[in-house]
Amino acid sequence: MRSAAEKSGRHAVVLIDEYDKPLFETMENKELIEHNKAVFKGFFSSLKSYGAYIQFIFITGVTKFSKVSIFSDLNHLVDISFDDDYAGICGITQEEISVNFRPEIEMMAARLTIALDDCMKQLKAAYDGYHFSADGVGVYNPYSLLTALMKRRFGSFWYETGTPAFLFHRLRELDFDVRKLSDRTIQSTEAILSDYRADDPDSVPLLYQTGKDRLHG
Repeated sequence: MRSAAEKSGRHAVVLIDEYDKPLFETMENKELIEHNKAVFKGFFSSLKSYGAYIQFIFITGVTKFSKVSIFSDLNHLVDISFDDDYAGICGITQEEISVNFRPEIEMMAARLTIALDDCMKQLKAAYDGYHFSADGVGVYNPYSLLTALMKRRFGSFWYETGTPAFLFHRLRELDFDVRKLSDRTIQSTEAILSDYRADDPDSVPLLYQTGKDRLHG
């Protein structure tokens, strides 16, 4: 980053996707997870020391983990998970689809022998509906939408990419009643959803956070 800044005169942008994956994969090994946390802390400390060469850092993950133990040296982190201004950056909005993907939707509709409007409605019903903020724009799952347009058919493409094993393991531990997913009895608050931790006994934030992670991951 130093060399790049000196040669180009521009600062680096650091993108860290699914930072907590190594932590979740070692949840059953307390000694190893503490080791990994120490490694993470050292990594983020190093990033701070190169702050003069960094424009900004963007981090995604399922949980925050303890800010004190991992991110303590990055004391200017801003959580944008529920900010309206950023609600559309990790998905595809309805406007983007209408402007950029109309030819692909027309070909899909022709392949399925359905009207263009009907194809749009089915795409929305299948792959739209995720919100990063209460009043922000809704977004489509990018992978599922693009795969459907490429294959010109509907399918459970998101699920086919793999499932978070730790999610199923955790839901079994919490004895989660799966009927809540369809009977509209799940309720939560922004504060609870945004502050999920690995040892949280509430399964709802985990469902929300893993859904968000899979949406843009």
